[in-house]
Amino acid sequence: MLACCEIKPSRCFALLLGVFHCLVFLLVWVTDMPLWLQLILALIIVLNGLYTLHCQVLLRGCPAWRAFSIEGEKINISTRGGDELAGVVLIKTLVTIYFIVLRVRLDDRSKTISQIIFFDALPADTFRELRTRLRLL
Repeated sequence: MLACCEIKPSRCFALLLGVFHCLVFLLVWVTDMPLWLQLILALIIVLNGLYTLHCQVLLRGCPAWRAFSIEGEKINISTRGGDELAGVVLIKTLVTIYFIVLRVRLDDRSKTISQIIFFDALPADTFRELRTRLRLL
């Protein structure tokens, strides 16, 4: 059993999302389209960046994961909103050296949810153990 892992906000994830949003913002400004359309698209990109930063990176939204524990293929998740969720870790989980895309099917829902966990969101030993455990699934 993997002990309860508390997820912290990831600086690398924030930086990566910031860079990608800036690239898309610049791409909108260099394309040939009316100014009013460029302004609308730029506003949408900025709002999307702020929303994503708030919910996914800083983990401030209610459905954001606060902590989780894995036992075999079963996972227990506690969210910032106070919900306790149980589910199964799917084989589609992506494990790399720098991040993990944890795919989970919850017991009470048929759809899957995903959580991106960068290496700086967990202590180094815990991240290494999580990577090893998920590769063996």
